[in-house]
Amino acid sequence: MYAYNTDAGGYYAHNGRNYPPRLHGWMQTDASGRYELHTIRPGHYPGMQIPAHIHFNLWGAGYPRQWVEELRFEGDPLVTAAMREQAAAAGQFTTIQPVRRAGDGVWHATFHMRVSRTSNF
Repeated sequence: MYAYNTDAGGYYAHNGRNYPPRLHGWMQTDASGRYELHTIRPGHYPGMQIPAHIHFNLWGAGYPRQWVEELRFEGDPLVTAAMREQAAAAGQFTTIQPVRRAGDGVWHATFHMRVSRTSNF
């Protein structure tokens, strides 16, 4: 999987442009499909009313490249009621997740994704 997000100021690139994103990374899941992503909590796009989010692309093990809905964060003031309703309908695959702070000060969220046998690119 590949993930990318904006910096705290809401920009993907340090020069204020969108691409290429500088906060990105590749991960491989374990045999049970678990993964860990270490990043910052992204900022909102400047001048836009879009919730902070992290993008994901998935592929491998016979699955074609595909995007999944982005991870958004519970409590984000830009998450709308319609977004919450749509996310809730996804059950365990909801795209809006709570963020919890661990004892060491690190924030954690859990995000379940579903891969498809067909690409949506």
